[in-house]
Amino acid sequence: MGCAASKAAPEARTDLDATDVALSMEQDSEMNKADALAEAVEMEKSSRVVGWGASCRSCTGYYQKEKAQAIVHKALRLTQDFPHPMVLCNASEFILEGRLRPHEELRDENKLTYLDITADIVAFKEHNHIAFMSHQWLGFETPDPQGAHYEAICGAVHTIAAACQLPLERVYLWVDFASMPQRNKGASRSTVLKSLPAYAALAHCMVVIAPPATHGNLGQPCSVASYRLRGWCRVELLAKICGSGRKDMWLVESADGAFTPINATDDEWLTEAIHVFDGQFSCCRFGTSVKCDREYLVLPVLGLYHEMLQMRDTNKDMAPFVAPFVETIEREKASLFPASFTFTHEHAGPVHRPGEKRVLFGGLIAEVERCHGQELAARNEAACRIQARARGMSMRSRRHGPV
Repeated sequence: MGCAASKAAPEARTDLDATDVALSMEQDSEMNKADALAEAVEMEKSSRVVGWGASCRSCTGYYQKEKAQAIVHKALRLTQDFPHPMVLCNASEFILEGRLRPHEELRDENKLTYLDITADIVAFKEHNHIAFMSHQWLGFETPDPQGAHYEAICGAVHTIAAACQLPLERVYLWVDFASMPQRNKGASRSTVLKSLPAYAALAHCMVVIAPPATHGNLGQPCSVASYRLRGWCRVELLAKICGSGRKDMWLVESADGAFTPINATDDEWLTEAIHVFDGQFSCCRFGTSVKCDREYLVLPVLGLYHEMLQMRDTNKDMAPFVAPFVETIEREKASLFPASFTFTHEHAGPVHRPGEKRVLFGGLIAEVERCHGQELAARNEAACRIQARARGMSMRSRRHGPV
């Protein structure tokens, strides 16, 4: 279960060796140079519509080389320095609340823990267990009107604490309604959405909460089947897969919190889950958003894809977990990372026309792969220099003897 108190598999983000250290300063410098340009490019990208006439540019050729590089560098930075703190709720306090409560209420009562940067999360995990709770909302305005998911989460919390042999006070939860701003629908919420994949990847475990329930507004049944259709649920699964493959992913389908390991469930579910951009997004239903959620996800997903390539090729401990998913991506790249999409919603307003086609990834996936190839070459070169230096020192030591 990836328990904080157990000898779990090495963390994906803390296995730096001498070669990593030799490259890190150079990479950080390049990312800093690209950040300002990428910010401007993303603003431009969000306001552009793909032209589909004979005289218009194709999606693949939409990005100039410099712009594509800047966007990719910004995406890579998101996997390391997410723009919003990770906000956690202590399990013992969560159980006492009696229901899912919004972020603002818990914040004002000082019942939340804020972790600002990756280093803070890594240090916090040494003594505490972080569980990322992933679930489908059962209502438009409130996520759990009947309390079905709250009850299942409480059951899961007890299961986690018992399995890890930890008191509830050392178990912390990321739950969207409590951990994300609910009243501020603007900048604060958008930064959390961009940080969401990093949260899922950094947690000890992910628990999918999907007991049988009924949607409070639609009256439709909700379960694992409906969960796997939701776009944001899919991106959370993708983030966890990129962080550690299938390990420490669990499914709860009953109120008692009984776990089923996801790696023992249907492979088609996980394969479908990584098709993030084919999922359902609420912005399309309500038609109130100027920017589709899919557009918010471009940068995080680019960063996650790069992370997966890195682990496959440079991390021998994590490679077996992620390699099967990289193979799937390589077979279905065009559908997993669509070059464009159609901006539609059920209630078209005056701002956007139904059926408006927009650039999504364009040629950015090729740029991520090019960047990864350059990093591998630089890593190999740095490793060769380190080995050559070590051989030289060894030869000098044998030649001159101990000082």
